[in-house]
Amino acid sequence: MKAILLGAAALAALIGVVGYEEGRISGLEKELAALKKETPKSSPGTSERRFASVGSVSGGGGTGKSERPRTAGIERTSPEDGTVKEGDWSETFRKMMENPVGAAMIKEESKGKALRIYGNFLDSLHLDKKEKEYFLGLVAGGVGEEDTVGMKLFGAKSDGERVKILDQMEADQEARKAAIEEFLNNDEDFAHYEHFEERKEIYEQMPGLRAAMNDTGAPMSDAQEEGIVEAIYQASVQSGLAEQWDGRAGMEQFARPGATQRFKDGWGAMQNILNENIGTVLENPVQQAALREQQTQMGNMAVFGLQFVEGMIAGQQGGGGE
Repeated sequence: MKAILLGAAALAALIGVVGYEEGRISGLEKELAALKKETPKSSPGTSERRFASVGSVSGGGGTGKSERPRTAGIERTSPEDGTVKEGDWSETFRKMMENPVGAAMIKEESKGKALRIYGNFLDSLHLDKKEKEYFLGLVAGGVGEEDTVGMKLFGAKSDGERVKILDQMEADQEARKAAIEEFLNNDEDFAHYEHFEERKEIYEQMPGLRAAMNDTGAPMSDAQEEGIVEAIYQASVQSGLAEQWDGRAGMEQFARPGATQRFKDGWGAMQNILNENIGTVLENPVQQAALREQQTQMGNMAVFGLQFVEGMIAGQQGGGGE
């Protein structure tokens, strides 16, 4: 469900950039300095054995989980290196990105968000510090992809330009996937990554749900959390919601009137399936109620964002835009 919350994400991005962009820029220097102090930096001595084996002429085996070194592409520039091409952004967002401090701030925020999302997954791969940092550099470009692509689409002047933006999004996704596959260099680990990636947005919801259940006095176990993630994912697939709103399909929903209503219908079908199956994961009625409330909030947030986007599009068309 990579683009289910595109409308809400785009709304947040628009409000954040348009509403207080000027004031934020003036304070970015201090925020970025604080972030840099908190962000661990790799040192030349990190994982010497693994990197010595990678650089060795004899090609000695690496250490850790796999005998094949994971670092085949580790010195190569990531396909998502934060480079901004002229003309890709709407005016206000481009203005922020053209400011070196603003661009650095956004990049740091993406890396921090990537760490929050992929932290447990990275632990399961048994990577060392430098490998984790490299992996986070690879995935950071995809963390805020819906936000940035949404902003580009809003700034596009024609259907042809919008198609190019979507083509570039898919090319970036493929490049990122290939780089991660090369880095992991292990079929089992890569399959594990793909499984996680398909459920990434659902995992991102889990901290809030965990906190809500803790507040009710009925915390969920790790096994229950995994079961909830899988139940939501399967419901999204079975209802057809994932297919309708994933990636390019989600972006193209706005090309036809009624995107919000289509989402409401799909979300309702998904919730019906989820409610039928969740009892096998959560036997406690208090936990079930907390999950239903969380799903209601997620749906309402998405609908609010979608309505905003549709309103913007209607305004552009009414004003003579393409």
